[in-house]
Amino acid sequence: MWKHVLWDTTQFDSSASEIYLVDHLIEFDKALRQMSDDIVEPMTPARSTIWLLELYPELRHIDNLYEKFRQYLRDQKEVITVSKKSIDDSIDADEMIRDIRNVQLGANATANKVYAITRNLFQILLEMELMSYYSKEYFQSPQQMYYNFYNVLALRDLKTYIMIEYTYLIDQVLNNGKHNYQPLAIENRKRFEAHYNKTLSSVRSRMVYSSTKYWRTDPESHSKGTTYDEFTRLLQGHIQNEVDMNHQRSCRSTCADYSMAKSYGCYDSDSPYCKLEKCGGRLIGCRFVKSDMDICPARTKSRRYEFIRYENGRLFGKNNNCWKKTVESWHRWFVHCSYCMCLCDDPNILSDRFINLRPVLSDVKANKIITGIKFVKAERVLHMQIQEGQLLPGGHVNQSTVQWVPLESYKITDVGVYKNKDFYQLSYEYRSMALDNVEAPEPNYVVTGVQFVVVNNVVRLSVRFNKMDWMNGIIL
Repeated sequence: MWKHVLWDTTQFDSSASEIYLVDHLIEFDKALRQMSDDIVEPMTPARSTIWLLELYPELRHIDNLYEKFRQYLRDQKEVITVSKKSIDDSIDADEMIRDIRNVQLGANATANKVYAITRNLFQILLEMELMSYYSKEYFQSPQQMYYNFYNVLALRDLKTYIMIEYTYLIDQVLNNGKHNYQPLAIENRKRFEAHYNKTLSSVRSRMVYSSTKYWRTDPESHSKGTTYDEFTRLLQGHIQNEVDMNHQRSCRSTCADYSMAKSYGCYDSDSPYCKLEKCGGRLIGCRFVKSDMDICPARTKSRRYEFIRYENGRLFGKNNNCWKKTVESWHRWFVHCSYCMCLCDDPNILSDRFINLRPVLSDVKANKIITGIKFVKAERVLHMQIQEGQLLPGGHVNQSTVQWVPLESYKITDVGVYKNKDFYQLSYEYRSMALDNVEAPEPNYVVTGVQFVVVNNVVRLSVRFNKMDWMNGIIL
């Protein structure tokens, strides 16, 4: 911009130069607004340190000074291009220059304080990463932590540089070229570049060796459907007498002989055992524990029993107060008929055991990427619900566009919905899930889709990546 304000041509017009400066800085500021301007969230890992308490007010002061500079540009635009007259409550150039160059509170003075405070910035961050990082819920990986800190400081450096640069440019215009401010501007630029390069070098050296993983600790209290969800009645412990697991109604085998069986009814129809819930599916891996037991029926439909307590004291479930139904082995003639502990695999209406296989994609046409994922169960089917937001230059996301995308839910009985195409059904044999570490093939890729896929009878996570234009923030 200096070629428009230097007195190196007889055709120079100071009014035109001022308009040029204001217009170009307003356009530049529009691009700057796309960058994340938040201080608090990136600083979360250091929120309890004295270091942050010293740094935060200085960063906020730079932001406030720059906001005044923005208002000044808007005022100047109106004065120059509309009325050509001063507006009573507008900010004039002299006031703006005084504020920016203030010895104690100006942009340079504040930037120097920030430099001093952050001189050992990355050593402080390294200590936090090594000593206490994984005991806290920061929602940032160590690598992201470094990058976020860098962005906070780099943006304030850039704001400082812009404001000081403008004071030299506008001085050149308002003083009609009586003094050449370009050498001072060059010095300002060199100072900015030196600090920028030093900070960038430090960040890169740390990020190379920093983990991309982050921990999320458990909430203080869990709430079903909010902090967790579950498959229901997939495999449940079930008590079954061996006489009811063969069509001959014999008791000549042992529990271990019934590795795969089913119920053929209830032989001793008058016993309390026959009043308990049946298993309408397969009985798997049966074994004998003890003859006598106390069974407490469940209070909810998601369970079969509250607890089972055997005569030797062995307990399955929680031993709470319950009305007791004593069940014990019995003899038919000279044959011992045992009660067996089996797994019940019964895909009835109470069993939610389905996984969505349809892909879930962000709105790439609107330049949106996936910014979050959570598991949600709807209509008995487990889905991955995505959060999406508009991609901006530098890998940033327009926070005003971030939202959870509504689920495209369905019922497994709907017309046109097919097993192993739209959904997958879990069972005893087919219940393996592998939540793999899925990484982008190389830098400058963003996540735009997720999907559950089945490979060799194992449910796996599949991710769609798209290459991005880092500088312009465009999905390619």
